[in-house]
Amino acid sequence: MAGREISNAILSFLRLGRTCVIITTVPNSGVGQWPKEYVALSYVWGDREQVYAPTGEEYAALAEKGALSNLRLSTTIHDAILSVQRLGLRYLWADALCIRQHDASDKDEQIAQMGFVYQSAMFTIIAASGHDCDAGLPGVRPRTRFKEQKFVQAGDITLVSSIQYPGDKIVTAETSKWTRRAWTFQEELLSPRQLIFTDEQIWWRCSCATWCEASQLETTDTVGFFLTGQAVAPRLDQRYAKLTPDRYFDLVTNYARRQLSYPSDALNAFAGILSMLTEYSHERFLWGLMTSTFERQLYWVGKAKPRASPEHGYFPTWSWVGWEGEVSFRHYRTYNPSITCYVLQRDNNELKWVPISNSTTTSTSTTIPPNKLLPRFHILLHTTLATFYLTPQGRLTLPHLPARPSYSKTGLHLGSKPDYGYLVPSLDGPELCEKGWRECILLGKKPKESQWDVDHMVVMLVERRDDGIAYRLGMADLCREVWELAERREERIVLG
Repeated sequence: MAGREISNAILSFLRLGRTCVIITTVPNSGVGQWPKEYVALSYVWGDREQVYAPTGEEYAALAEKGALSNLRLSTTIHDAILSVQRLGLRYLWADALCIRQHDASDKDEQIAQMGFVYQSAMFTIIAASGHDCDAGLPGVRPRTRFKEQKFVQAGDITLVSSIQYPGDKIVTAETSKWTRRAWTFQEELLSPRQLIFTDEQIWWRCSCATWCEASQLETTDTVGFFLTGQAVAPRLDQRYAKLTPDRYFDLVTNYARRQLSYPSDALNAFAGILSMLTEYSHERFLWGLMTSTFERQLYWVGKAKPRASPEHGYFPTWSWVGWEGEVSFRHYRTYNPSITCYVLQRDNNELKWVPISNSTTTSTSTTIPPNKLLPRFHILLHTTLATFYLTPQGRLTLPHLPARPSYSKTGLHLGSKPDYGYLVPSLDGPELCEKGWRECILLGKKPKESQWDVDHMVVMLVERRDDGIAYRLGMADLCREVWELAERREERIVLG
């Protein structure tokens, strides 16, 4: 395995010489080894791959010689096997066959290793054509491409027509479903070398160059050429050795735009990236938030639809992972947190609250019994809270207070407004938060942007259930003077 050792990692590969599945183990001693040269496959499942997934009994028989010959394979996996064999290589990793889809524990263990699988592969075959696993790899089999390549004989020279794609990108969100799927985001990012199959030609992309099979893109560069918009990126260890919040936010925002068939996969499909970032930068993460600046990263904005209700317990509502759609951290730099967050951890069979980020505080407590909470899921913070009325327009008010004057950033008087705070809108409009009295917990302060502006308080609107745990509904900015006029109280809040 390309210079890596993963303790107790048990992985399966397709050994193509015998057309069967083998199990390779890397124990603590490092005696076992992954295949030194294997190819990984990245493709779109669609609604079809589950049809081909082997059952428990079928999977047990896959280790027998010739087993794959008797198994129904999706067209894409079949074409990938042909491609790897024709290249003279022996091993292929394809998730549908190398992960026991009907074994939850094996699935969790394999998913945890997927980042290393793609990083360590000799190269990754990317099936960027079609809408499901039966799209295949165009060009591997006859009559799977539609553009006719013409031949002209000029004496002893044979001329072949090329595909005219001047300035074209490899694949785009408009042309390939593969670029819109959440799982393929990390598979592309973590694969250092890629063999990309599009509708009419093949591309090769690595950290040194980008090549295509047949496009008419002449260049004077003797080493290779780059497509417009396809600059060669540095290696991952060079890009992410010093991980900044902005660089991490770019990854999150690009990933969050992708589509997931199953909401429960929201963190799994990003886990390989988190493992890579931890390895190169030594940054730690808690449900997709950097722990070094955890309190500051609680102020994110996203689509208003949670992936699952708190009862289902898929994800905590305080993390962007628990919400569906695009995410933005655009308020990150303008917000100064005034809280310290704690997470529940087990220490010598005892559950304790410990600070998430680098804090001098060592422990704290809550009135909610620890046995009703989940380690590394619920967080605790000591803060101030107040109750405001939320209007249908997303404004926070206190009915007994008069309207206050409002000014633009340049000092222009905009009149008097009866509201004293507002929901920070999601990316597609206002937060879909029902009107009524809402608890607002203080997260920090937002300094004024001009002499005509005022200081604001950043609050999280929450809803508490019978268990006493608070769940995020949205974020809001409140005028500082109004916050101080409200009836406030200090409390330890558990967020779930």
